Amino acid sequence: MYKKYIQHFSHVALLSIVSFNAFGADHSASFVKLEFTVTKPFLFFSQTSGNTCGGVLIREDVVLTAAHCTGAVWGDSANQNYSLGGVIHYGSSFLSQAQAFSFKKDEGWTEIPDVDMALIRLAKPIDQNSGATIAKIPTACTLVEAKQNIGRGDITAYLGRSSTGTALAANLYGTSYVNIRDVGGSPLARGVYYKATASMNAGDSGGPWLADDHTLIGINNGIAGTDKYGAVICQYSQQINEVLNKWSTTATPAAVNPPATTLPAEPAVVSPVITPVPTQPPVVAPVPQPVVEPQPKDNPVLSFFKWLAALFGF
Repeated sequence: MYKKYIQHFSHVALLSIVSFNAFGADHSASFVKLEFTVTKPFLFFSQTSGNTCGGVLIREDVVLTAAHCTGAVWGDSANQNYSLGGVIHYGSSFLSQAQAFSFKKDEGWTEIPDVDMALIRLAKPIDQNSGATIAKIPTACTLVEAKQNIGRGDITAYLGRSSTGTALAANLYGTSYVNIRDVGGSPLARGVYYKATASMNAGDSGGPWLADDHTLIGINNGIAGTDKYGAVICQYSQQINEVLNKWSTTATPAAVNPPATTLPAEPAVVSPVITPVPTQPPVVAPVPQPVVEPQPKDNPVLSFFKWLAALFGF
């Protein structure tokens, strides 16, 4: 009898969870799937590796995910000769795609300090006709306020893996009810995290925990034993908004246009310099000067005798 009662109770509990997920608000339109790749060249061949993660749109051109998703691949962006890749699948059935603005850290992506969260800047805003929506960032909270989310019944995790851990089809996603049990540290990373019970697997990192009002509560960090950890968003709202404001003031560089062709300037027409013919001075007729006859010079001997003659009356 007790066994029958327990089986009946378990069946009712399962139905209530399924019913909650079936009738709860569906905010999958802000959930995105991320694919990261890095190709490393060797002497005679190259090797490509990568990983898949979840994420959530928090602005028309910004995705929030787990930092370890980018750190394992895009963190290698400083290495020379590496070819980096990243595709964001979003919108209805994840049919729309977007590229990162840049693979350079703090330009196209950045980490929130001391917690497993990263923001990715898209090359352009999402297509308005894609069916995608934007999750709400909560107001900043204290640790005491964050603990008010313990036991909430309206938080859903959005996943890219099935309950068995296998990858879902490209156009599908999974959900799991999140039962938050505590708030504190994580054995997996630095920062403040929710410890919860939920169905998550490897590959679900970075997926959002969303409330019925589309507020972002947490971001999947990882699994430790049977416990699931998600970063507490409201503890980092200020840092997230600071990055959003920074990227709002940094305009996307416009396409580089070739320099305008400058036609050579026409040479200026310079009139020839005409050197004036020097004016001849007027010809002035010389004024005739009186002719002075030269006077003979007196002979001193003759002058002496003339004087004697004049003296004695000769």
